[in-house]
Amino acid sequence: MNTTSVADSVREAWCAALGMESAAAEDNFFDLGGNSLSAITFMELIESSLNIEFPIQVLFVSNDLAEVTDECERLCSSVASAVGRA
Repeated sequence: MNTTSVADSVREAWCAALGMESAAAEDNFFDLGGNSLSAITFMELIESSLNIEFPIQVLFVSNDLAEVTDECERLCSSVASAVGRA
């Protein structure tokens, strides 16, 4: 991954998928107009920017920006650990 932090990447994908300029940690994806199609867009953006497999159900269960960011950081850590063991 480049110098962009996980949190920055998640925020950028979140805003892009929702057509927003900015987002706050407590923002709820679906309250901001997100739907299943924008959720897929978000998933694709996250997977390409962070090089992880993002389980779409995370967005439906943990649907505020802070929770989704935490999950992405956990997924990135898991990938890094797995690569370190390889």
